[in-house]
Amino acid sequence: MHLNNENENCFQILGYDVLIDKKGNAYVLEVNAHPSMNLNHTFKLDKEQAKLVDNMQLPEEVWDPKRQDLTVPSAIDVYLKTNILSSVIGLMATMSKRTEV
Repeated sequence: MHLNNENENCFQILGYDVLIDKKGNAYVLEVNAHPSMNLNHTFKLDKEQAKLVDNMQLPEEVWDPKRQDLTVPSAIDVYLKTNILSSVIGLMATMSKRTEV
């Protein structure tokens, strides 16, 4: 999406939340002007789970013992966001070549 006509190399990434029903029909729930680019998902663990994880001596980026939160990469986010961003970068490179001519 061009932000203005003066500089066609500007763009904005929009985030679409889509619901897909059993028949494969897609419904746009909302459009976000500033979508999260975070690839992680945080789980709140119960006391028994926390004891097990606490003994693993994981780095602080993954395990927060005070909050009992476990943060791991979301496979879905990694797959979708890396593919989308690589497509955007490829599109920008193509557009940049067109404006140079």
